[in-house]
Amino acid sequence: MSIIADWDLEERVEDAIVAYLKNECTDVAMIIPSRTITTASFPLIIVDAGDSDNHTDTARFTGRRIMDVTIAMFTEALNLNGDDGSETVLQTAREHHRIIKSSILQSLAGNTLHTDLNNLSPEGVAFSLCTMGLQAREAGDGKLMTVQTMTTIAQPKEL
Repeated sequence: MSIIADWDLEERVEDAIVAYLKNECTDVAMIIPSRTITTASFPLIIVDAGDSDNHTDTARFTGRRIMDVTIAMFTEALNLNGDDGSETVLQTAREHHRIIKSSILQSLAGNTLHTDLNNLSPEGVAFSLCTMGLQAREAGDGKLMTVQTMTTIAQPKEL
């Protein structure tokens, strides 16, 4: 008897994208799915599958879902001075963030990201669309952040 995984699709989407990024961007940053309880280290990449909905307005529930997935990339803009523990601005914070961001986005760029994700044989999920959209940048609390949003269509597959 085969089991279809569909009630945890968002978590499976996050896990698949995390695995893909770890495969493509080895040793670039700590890459984790959202809602992970861990001690963060920087640079840090968090993958978050947000709200999902039926693929079309007229579709009955089939398990095929459309969702925005965000890839949040954090780097530190402050560093502790080893001598007295005071915070100092890193001279290369912007350049360091640019390198991390470029590495992550390069791995996500392209017309066949959904195929690349499926080629990793993620457990319990298959992708039919994964495209990059809005990108937002922020700075604050001693961190630089870029958030890349991707539109994704995914459906459960047999385990």
